[in-house]
Amino acid sequence: MDNKKTDQYYVRKIITDLTFVIAHTEGLTQAQLEANEVLLDSVMIL
Repeated sequence: MDNKKTDQYYVRKIITDLTFVIAHTEGLTQAQLEANEVLLDSVMIL
């Protein structure tokens, strides 16, 4: 089985990751985000 990643794969990954960031940070202040180390780390990795 070929595991070649296509442009479509990467576009879907970007959309999924951005959806995650929006869902988990919407309405937070910068201070609240910075206080949540796990969320901040996961957002920074994306």
